[in-house]
Amino acid sequence: MELDVEGRCGAGYDEKDGAIASLDQPLMDWFKEYPELDTLARKRITRANALSMTAGFDWNEDLSLTDPRNDQVRMFLEPRPLHYALSRPIVAKPGSVFRYNGGLTQAMAAVVQRAAKTPLQDYARAKLFEPLGIVDVEWMGSLVDLPPVWLRLHLVTWPSSARFTCTAGSGTASRWFPPTG
Repeated sequence: MELDVEGRCGAGYDEKDGAIASLDQPLMDWFKEYPELDTLARKRITRANALSMTAGFDWNEDLSLTDPRNDQVRMFLEPRPLHYALSRPIVAKPGSVFRYNGGLTQAMAAVVQRAAKTPLQDYARAKLFEPLGIVDVEWMGSLVDLPPVWLRLHLVTWPSSARFTCTAGSGTASRWFPPTG
């Protein structure tokens, strides 16, 4: 099984833990190194939009990984992959259209790592996996000094993951998932 973990850690970075004030915080607040992207239109894109893949960016991962038009592939080939992901044209109102976007996965991993002031892998292990009894995790991928965002959980860890999914919104899981509604 493969899982993107930054969404769970990104959504659940406990407000009492530190720097992330709200899911409504503009995503670009975390990327001051790109002042040319600090526009009113981009400030409308929130962490919640990034987590729900509704940021509104022009992004296409529907193409084969062998197709150079695939934005995930293009991001991997860029010297500044995060800039590539965050600089894509906005083609839909944030929050209005779901479009899977691996660039947002990378951006949220960077937000969590910056907020926690610790490597994403260490944060995820301490706040997500260890409390669930998951110890056998393999992290994959890395883009130019950015955290790897893909991981594999081995089958022996699946029951804990299933239990976690089934308790979302109550009990232990409420520490990682803010209430909805």
